This record gives sequence, structure tokens and C-alpha cells, in this order.
Amino acid sequence: MAKVTLPLLGVSASGMLAKQLMYRTRPEGTTASVWKGKRDAKSEAQLARRRKFWEAREVWPSLDADKRAEFAAAAADKHLTAWNQFVKLVLSGEITGVEIGESMVGGADMLWVPPCPW
Repeated sequence: MAKVTLPLLGVSASGMLAKQLMYRTRPEGTTASVWKGKRDAKSEAQLARRRKFWEAREVWPSLDADKRAEFAAAAADKHLTAWNQFVKLVLSGEITGVEIGESMVGGADMLWVPPCPW
């Protein structure tokens, strides 16, 4: 437990106390407020985006060298890595993690992706 040795208004303070009270130092002075947590920390949009990242991470290791080379070629002029190009396409919805076929835009070959943990 923290021991108070100086009055709060006499010195600057910042940080959290017991994950409930937040001290902030601003140009106007030091303030204390109750921590209410993050707003919409688990919104549907955020969870959907996390699922897409998770899907991309699960599928990437199973791609063969030829398919990775296709992503590398597509990413070369954009100053991206093959992984970044792959994630960009998964997040934009141009390909889904389970529809990675011959052309990388959703072919007939289906890859199994385990269920997302959240």
C-alpha cells in the first residue's frame, strides 16, 4: 500500500492508484478522477477486426512459397512486406482467411481456420 508523505496539491502526481483513481498532471495543475475504464473496449467492430487479424495470423504459416511470392511481388512497389500485403488484403475484405486460392483473390481452394478464441 502506498504511504502518503506529502500533500497532493504540493507536488505533481501522475498515475493510477488501485486501478480506480487516476492522477494527471496538466498545465492547469494536478487533477484526480475516478477511472471508468475504456469506452467501447469490446465493441463489435473492434472484435471483428481482431478476428480478421487472428485469421490472417493463423492462415499465413500454411501458405506455400509460391503463394507468399505472389504477395511479395504485389507488395514490392508499395514498400510493404509480403506479410503486410497479406494482412492488408485480409483486413480490407478483398480476401478472407478461408478463401485463399490460385489467384489470392478468393479461389476454389479452401483452408481450414480454427475457431477464433473471442
